[in-house]
Amino acid sequence: MSSDTDATLEGVAAAAALAESELDKAVRELNEDASIMNPSNQTTYKVGTLSFSVDTDNPTVNPPTQVGRLYTKEHRPDVGSKEEKELITSITVNQYGEFKMMTTNVTDAENLKNNLSITQRLQLTQDCFERYDLLDPCNIIFPSENNSAIPLTEDGVVKFRDLFTHHRRLSVPEVAASCKYYQKYITYQGSDNSKCTFAKELIWSYSHFRTHVESSLYENVNAVFKMFPPVQQGGPLFLKLLLDQLVVSNEASLEALVVTTTTYDIKTMSKDEDIIEVIKLLSSITDTIIAIRDDTKHPLPEKYLQKILKVFQTTSVEKFNTSDLVFNRRYKKTANSTALTALGGDKFFSGSASTNLQLDNNPASAAFLWQFARETYREFKENGVWDAATRTIDGSSFFGTIRCWNCDGPHNVQECPEAIDNDRVDRNRAAYKDKVARNGGS
Repeated sequence: MSSDTDATLEGVAAAAALAESELDKAVRELNEDASIMNPSNQTTYKVGTLSFSVDTDNPTVNPPTQVGRLYTKEHRPDVGSKEEKELITSITVNQYGEFKMMTTNVTDAENLKNNLSITQRLQLTQDCFERYDLLDPCNIIFPSENNSAIPLTEDGVVKFRDLFTHHRRLSVPEVAASCKYYQKYITYQGSDNSKCTFAKELIWSYSHFRTHVESSLYENVNAVFKMFPPVQQGGPLFLKLLLDQLVVSNEASLEALVVTTTTYDIKTMSKDEDIIEVIKLLSSITDTIIAIRDDTKHPLPEKYLQKILKVFQTTSVEKFNTSDLVFNRRYKKTANSTALTALGGDKFFSGSASTNLQLDNNPASAAFLWQFARETYREFKENGVWDAATRTIDGSSFFGTIRCWNCDGPHNVQECPEAIDNDRVDRNRAAYKDKVARNGGS
């Protein structure tokens, strides 16, 4: 390479360096001018290995995120891509137990458990739809009768009902019309600024049920589902048809639910007298009763919670049945617990703890009752009172091996095939308590 060429390259390099220096200077001056015009107060903080700065005068606020949502519709993978196929597999693969047909007789505990499973699976379905951002079409929209492209509004806000919460108050034609509305008229903007429809949400949510509904039940529901035109089909319509078959919703069934729940006997109907499971059962049925009644002024039947309170007095643990011995302390602890802060207060009773409290008959007081029972049960389990009263010394009953208090058979009283003689159960239970006391139990 000649000396002339070297000199030329050096000149170019020097010119580039000068230009870069001038550019840096210009940028610095612009920043200085901007800082004068828009003064900031950047403060740096450190948490562990994380270091971050905040402008305390004019902080930048990050866009909000949806808790529980792992995949947003705005960032769907490309059509036909490996990522999209994996996402569809994740949505449709079995993630929880199947929806199963509920028998028409709701007057026994076993059918109450079936109803519980329906409630649990409905919540699991909602959780899954939220995780994959499929919930939007489950907000049921009501198109105008005069113009199907215009949704009904109330005080300027689009009228809608959440399918998971209000499925008993929605008709099949309303859900079908809403699916059609989402499919024909609603779009959203993708992360690449493209216009996206809700076709995938409707199809993928429908596909989810193929592996989450018992085979014969799926076939029955799907046969009806296929009668609707494709523009009305989608996961919300299938779910509505499914729930119509699964959930009791008439007045006769409501009365049976109330009677069965309020006369539930824990010591004879609950396996191992597990209060946590009892609470799951009773709270689920209570939610069902509230939905069926559809009464905002009086959501619960008259004196319903007072009757449920008596249900919690049917255990084998006398201290639990009369837990008012430590009521004031536990009441305060429960009312202030984290589980109830979302209710916005701790007033669940009429009266005061120092006088005669009357449990209010509303959903908020029901939530308190479930938590109060949990707190009491856990305390008695931890200090040994519960196991001492309900079962055994060193793993065996007072008969030496497990014996039924009702028939003396080799099983628990909850599993007894004979009619329950409550007097005999009580006598045997009393004899057991004497045995525990003589052996130093409490």
